[in-house]
Amino acid sequence: MRIAVYHDLPSGGAKRALFEICRSLYEMGHTIDLFVPDTANEIFLPMDGVVSAKRVFHVYGAGKGDKTQPASWTIWAWMMAAGCHRRIAESINAGKYDLAFVQQARYPNIPDLLRYLKIPSVLYCQEPNRILYEAPIRTADFGMETPGPATSSRRYLGNENFRRTVFGIIHRKGRDRANMAQASMVFVNSYYSKESVLRTFGLDAIVQYLGVDSQSFRPMDIPRENRVMSVGAIHPSKGHRFLLASVAKIDSARRPGVLIIGDREKPGERAFLTRMALDTNVELSIQTVDEDALVRHYNSVQAVATVPYLEPFGFTPLEAMACKTPVVGVREGGVRESVIHGRTGYLVDRDPQDCADALDRIISNSELRDQLGTEGRKVVEAQWTWQGTARRIESSFKALVNA
Repeated sequence: MRIAVYHDLPSGGAKRALFEICRSLYEMGHTIDLFVPDTANEIFLPMDGVVSAKRVFHVYGAGKGDKTQPASWTIWAWMMAAGCHRRIAESINAGKYDLAFVQQARYPNIPDLLRYLKIPSVLYCQEPNRILYEAPIRTADFGMETPGPATSSRRYLGNENFRRTVFGIIHRKGRDRANMAQASMVFVNSYYSKESVLRTFGLDAIVQYLGVDSQSFRPMDIPRENRVMSVGAIHPSKGHRFLLASVAKIDSARRPGVLIIGDREKPGERAFLTRMALDTNVELSIQTVDEDALVRHYNSVQAVATVPYLEPFGFTPLEAMACKTPVVGVREGGVRESVIHGRTGYLVDRDPQDCADALDRIISNSELRDQLGTEGRKVVEAQWTWQGTARRIESSFKALVNA
C-alpha cells in the first residue's frame, strides 16, 4: 500500500509509537511518505530512516527552529495553522495514496487536515485532550498545591471555568468534533481510551494495542538495588506524590529508595517531591537519562511503580516487563490492560497502604520477584511486539481500502 502519514507531535510516547509503527510497516514493504509541519518534533526519533520520503511544510508565523528544536508556536502560527493543514492535504490528495494515517496535532488537537482530505483517512487518537474534556483531579495527594508565586495568572488559571474557556479557545475545542467525524476510521491504544472517545465524541474506535522493543528493553545481568522506580514527567498527574506516600508506609528497616525518571517537569514540582521525601524519610533521586541508562535502571530496581492518574495506556509497564522487572500498577485507565495481576505484577487501588503492601511483598521475596519478572518477559514477547501491532494495523488498513 501507499500510505501518507501526518504528524505534528512533540517528543514522547505518541511519537515513539508512530516511529515504531512506521518502521514495521516500512519493513513489511509498504510505501510510507511523511508529511509534517515544521512545528513537528523530528529531532526526537527522526523518521527519515523509517519512511520512503518526507516533506516539511512551513507554518507561516512560527518561530524559527534549528537542529535542537522544531519551529515554535506563536499567535501568528496559531492563526495560520489551518492553512498549513490545507496545503498538506492538497499534496496528499495529489499523491495517489491508498490512505492517510493521521496523528493528533496541537491546534486543534484533532487536526483540520482531516476535513480537507479526499482519500480514506485513519486517525490514531492516543486520548482526547484531557484539559478540555475531563474534570480536574481533586484527590488528596494531587490537590496539594505545588509551590509558586501567587501571581494573578495563577489565580485566574486556578479558576476552573476560566481555565476551560481559555484552553478551549487556544486548542480550538469547537473544531475537534467536526474534524473527528471526517476520519474514515479511528484507532485508540486501549479499551479505556475507546470508552473515552465514545464518551467524548460519540464515535466508535478500534483498539490497536501498542508494543515495546524487546531487543532494546531486555534483561541485563546486573545487581538489583533496594529501590523502586517511577517513570514519567515530574508532574502531579504522574502520581509520584502517591508513590512517595506509599513507600513511606513500608517498614524503615527494609524501606526502598525511590528513583524517578522524567524528562519534563512542572515548575516547583521537583522541590515539592524533594521536601515530601525528606519529611517522610524516603530516599529520593530524580533523574533525566537517555534510553540506554533507562534500560539499566529498569534492571537495577526491585520493582517499577506505575501509578499515574487515568493513564490511557503507558509504555512503562511494558518496558519494565520486557526487562524482567515486576510492576505495581494502580487499578485505573489503561494500566489495567497491560499488567496481569498476580502474574506480571500487582494491580492496587489508589490507597498508599495497598500499594505499600504490594511493593513490600516483592521486595521481601526475591523468588517471587524473579517469578513475576520471568512471566512479564514471556507476556511481552507473546503479546506486545511492534511487529504484532503493525500486522493488526495493516489488516485494518486493508479492510478500509477494500471496503
